[in-house]
This record gives sequence, structure tokens and C-alpha cells, in this order.
Amino acid sequence: MSNSESQAVAQARLWLSSGQAPAGRAQEVARALLVRDGALPLGSTRIALGSDLEMALLLEAEATGKVELVAQLAEHAADKGVAKHAKKVLFKLKQRGIAVPERAPARQPLTLSARPEPLPSYLGPVGPDGSQVAVLGGWRPGDGPRSMMAVFDDHRGLGSVYVLNGLSRTQQKELVGRLRTTMPEIYEVPAELAAGRVRYAIDLLDAKAGLCDGDVAEARLWVAPVDPVAEVGFDLDPDDEARYEEFLTDSNALTECAVFADFFAPNDGWVRQHLPRAAGDTHAERIATFNSACLAGLTQWIEAIGALSLASRMEFNAWLLANVGQRDFALRALACARALRDGPGRWPDITFAMHKIRRAAAILSPTIGNEGDAAGVTQAAPLLGDA
Repeated sequence: MSNSESQAVAQARLWLSSGQAPAGRAQEVARALLVRDGALPLGSTRIALGSDLEMALLLEAEATGKVELVAQLAEHAADKGVAKHAKKVLFKLKQRGIAVPERAPARQPLTLSARPEPLPSYLGPVGPDGSQVAVLGGWRPGDGPRSMMAVFDDHRGLGSVYVLNGLSRTQQKELVGRLRTTMPEIYEVPAELAAGRVRYAIDLLDAKAGLCDGDVAEARLWVAPVDPVAEVGFDLDPDDEARYEEFLTDSNALTECAVFADFFAPNDGWVRQHLPRAAGDTHAERIATFNSACLAGLTQWIEAIGALSLASRMEFNAWLLANVGQRDFALRALACARALRDGPGRWPDITFAMHKIRRAAAILSPTIGNEGDAAGVTQAAPLLGDA
């Protein structure tokens, strides 16, 4: 059975004729319908369509005499077999005396003088809830400099996206400045990384069959050629690797880093619901119950978010910090992330996390909490009252 006669292609043709498809491929079929109806030409931008849908489009175009669509598939189909079949169809049509569009000549590269420097790209840090903001800069003939702002998270994917064509460098700088007033920081990054994060968010949105506000179709076209970026990583040199325990012990230094201000920081409502007040007849007993509550609270907080998710978010932020020269913060964040991955037995050793939980729990037992702040939190004596 040839590819054009396969069951998958037959099913794809049924989707095109009915306008219905499984949830996991609904977005893809919607794009294919736009291509079929001429509302979204394949053009020079790669459209993410499966080979079954491309072949279904080709068979539909051949059956209905849509020569333009056949020509587009011959030129731009992602599947080589579909492109080859489309060229054969064009040859047959030409032999029958039907006018066939001539292949467009190769486009000459623009000179540097004709193509100005694209606008820069930025990423905000990943929040403890997995949320992130991306500002992707670029340039397009006819529009000139342009920018795209996307908001997404690693649960639902892309939440909103807006493409701003004709945006000047000054206007983008003002946009980034406004974002800096609402988040800890936003860092300039390579365009490929920002685009890869947006592509990851779009793929996640499609996998969840979710909804998104804004210029989703244009955003899809922009990042279609880019591979999705779910996470980043970098190798430590041997000297830094050997200081892992030291970085973990000194991780409380992250309290000075705005990027991690919301990490391990439950709000008052969560604390009052999940943590008991320090209780006991003696001061020592109250210290003991406070310490137990903090340990339990740390475990509950991490398990509620997900230790591996939290570790991945800290590692991404560590990369951002290292990229802008804040290496000390980056190494301490990596140490925290490794301890999170090592399991619950290592979580109390994250002095940064214990400090943040103790500060949060202090609203229930302010006297004991203040004593803990005054005494400091170290790995050797992480809990107030330890001998």
C-alpha cells in the first residue's frame, strides 16, 4: 500500500472533510484547513503538519484541481515523499495542458545594510509555580523590527502572546522596563533560547488542548522552525563540583537574590492552615514543636509543588544568573536543586529553604521565630534548640 493509500491518510482526509479531529491534533488540523482554503499559504515558513495531513491535502488538491496548493506542497512540504508526489502531480497536469505555477526563483540574501540588527530577546526567571515571561525580538521584511511577548507556565503552556510588528528598539526597551517593575528581573538571552521556550509553551498548550489569548497563529509561524526548550543545563568544573556541600550550607545567601524571593515562601494563609503553633509548658518544648512544625512544613510545601519541578526551575534560573555573571548565586541555586532531586532526606539541609519556612512560620510563634533569626540557620544546627 502506498503512502497515499494508507489508513492514516484516509483518516486525515476524513478530518479535513468533517472539520473534526482528536483533541491532540485539533490545532494541527485547523492549520491544515486554513492551508487548504488558501487562508494560510505554506509560503517560505514551515508549517508543522504531519505527513498524513500533507498527503491528505495533496490528494484533495489533486481531486479538486487546486493547482496552486499542489505547487505549494511540491515546494514546501516537510515530508519528502509528499513533495515528490506533488511534483509528479504537477508534471501530469502540465502534460494535460493545465497551467502550472512556475517555481519561484531562489531569494537573494539581504545585505547587512538592508537588514538591520534584530531587536534583542529576553527571559524572566521561572517562578516557583513554573510561570515565565519571554520577550522575543526579531526582524521581518515589510514590518522591520518586531517583538513578541509571551506569558506561559510549565503546567498549561502558553497563556497569552502578543506580536508587536514595527516596534522600535526604544519602544521595546520601554516594554522591558515596564516588565522589570512587575518581576524580580528580566535578562537578555540568545534569540534561539527565547524562541525555544515559546515553542515549548505552544507545544504544551497543544498537548493539553488548552486556550490562549492573543496572536497565537502568528506566534506559531514565528517559532515553528525552532526546537522546543524544556530545560537548560551546564557542566560544573571539578573545583565547583567538589564544593557542592559548601554551596548547600551557604545557600541562605540566596535570600539576597530577588530571583528566588518567592521560593520556599508559603503565604500566611497556607501557614495558618498547615502549621501548628508552637506548644508546650516549657520554652524547650515550644522550641521542639516549632522545629517539628518547620520540618513538616518544608516537606509539605515541596511535595505540594513537586521536588523535581522545583529543582528544574531553580536550575533554569541558575543558568540565567550564570549567563549574566552572578556565578555565586547560580552555584548555590544548583546545590539546592541537587538536594531537591536527592529526596526528602536532603531537604532539611537546604539552609535557604529552612530559613524561608522558619520566617513564614514565625507569624504563629513570633518569639521563637525571632530567636531563630537571631541565632541564624546553618547546616550543622539547622533547627533552634539543637545541641
